[in-house]
Amino acid sequence: NKFLVTTGGNVLIGQTSAVGSSIFQVTGNSTFAGNITFGDGHFIGDDGDDNLLIQSSANENIIIDSADDIILDAGGDDIKLNVSGTEYGKFNNDSSNLNIFSSIQDKDIVFRGNDGGSSITALTLDMSNGGSATFRDDIDFGGKLTQTGTGNNTFAGNITGVGASFIGAASSGAALVTIENNSGSTATSYGLLVKG
Repeated sequence: NKFLVTTGGNVLIGQTSAVGSSIFQVTGNSTFAGNITFGDGHFIGDDGDDNLLIQSSANENIIIDSADDIILDAGGDDIKLNVSGTEYGKFNNDSSNLNIFSSIQDKDIVFRGNDGGSSITALTLDMSNGGSATFRDDIDFGGKLTQTGTGNNTFAGNITGVGASFIGAASSGAALVTIENNSGSTATSYGLLVKG
C-alpha cells in the first residue's frame, strides 16, 4: 500500500489524495500483529486466553449504534452476560430452542417495566423455589388452566365463572363458602351454602 502524508500531518494508507479530515485513513484490508489502543485508553486486542477483547477506558461505555439490525451470531450456542468477570445470565441455543438462564444459584429472573411513570415488577420467577411465578396483577388465559401437581391451591379472593358459578365468602355467618349459579334454588348443609 502507498503512504501519503498531508501537510496537516495526516497519514493516509492506500490513497493518493486526502479524504475528509481523519488523522488515519485506510483503504483496503489491514492486518495488525499487535493490540490497538486509541482515544483515552480504549483497547482492541487479545485477552489472556487469546480471545478478542474490546475494552473501554475506565468508567466509560461501549456504544453499538447500527443504522439497521444488530446481529449476535454465536457459533458456540451461548451469549453470556457477565459483571466483573462473573457470569450472571445467558441465552443458549439447544436444538433450536431458546433457553434463558439465571446463572447464579437461587437468583431469580425478574421482569420489570414502567406503568404510567412508575417502575413495577410485573413477574418474578423464583429460582430458589423451583421456578414458581409471582405475577403483580391479572393473568389472562386464552385456554384452560390445568394443574399437573398434587399441591393444595389457596385463593385470597372470590372465584367467579362466566354465567356458571361463584365461590367465595358467604354472606351468612353460618356458611363459610357460597356456591351459586343462576337457577335460583338454595340449600345449606354443614356450614356450606349451595345455590343451584
